[in-house]
Amino acid sequence: APHSLPQSKAPRFEVQLNHRLRRAHRYSVVLYLIRRHIQEFDFINCATAMSRLGHLSVSLGSSEHQALCGSTELSLLLAKIENSMWDFNPQAMANTIWALGRLRHNPGGQFLQVLADRALWCLNSFKPQEMSNLVWGVA
Repeated sequence: APHSLPQSKAPRFEVQLNHRLRRAHRYSVVLYLIRRHIQEFDFINCATAMSRLGHLSVSLGSSEHQALCGSTELSLLLAKIENSMWDFNPQAMANTIWALGRLRHNPGGQFLQVLADRALWCLNSFKPQEMSNLVWGVA
């Protein structure tokens, strides 16, 4: 009988990256991970990075907040999200828009149109909390 190769015990890189994003306690760490690994980000990494930035933004002064919202890294992340929005599930969409609302950052009409199209496509799949986060983030 043929022998199968042992399965690797190491988690996929995207899983490891998500753990690093979730553990980030400074927005500069999130921006570093975006800068270094944006090409490897999957939709979960994108949503997690946005969520962390939203959570961490509450402790920022106005100059830090401006720097974050004007950063190349945030622009790269938003472009990645816009280009992969059709991979996003309702939770990832809701967390992303919630974070943009928390950041008080408008990503622009094209981004919001892609999000609206995607959200309408899977509207029946949204849980109440996800719908609430989505609506809050847009408001």
